[in-house]
Amino acid sequence: MQPSVAVTLALVVVLQMLTELLVARHYGAALVFITPLALLVVQVSAPEPVAQLLLARGVETVIGIAVGVVIAVLTRRPPHDAPDPDDP
Repeated sequence: MQPSVAVTLALVVVLQMLTELLVARHYGAALVFITPLALLVVQVSAPEPVAQLLLARGVETVIGIAVGVVIAVLTRRPPHDAPDPDDP
């Protein structure tokens, strides 16, 4: 069941307001509202079934996590060893 246009627009307005209130103080908390806001705006402009949307976003999220982990592992610096006090 798709929400009506009025309900969707009301959600967009509320999420945008909450995002604007939080983004300056705590970006991480604002992301909680930015993500559904972006999904709602996309849904308004190009509607697709909710299950298909969630599956696509889930797959994209897993791919993004995998790429981030691979890059983090490949660019990780080895830990610095403490200097040996007996080494001249």
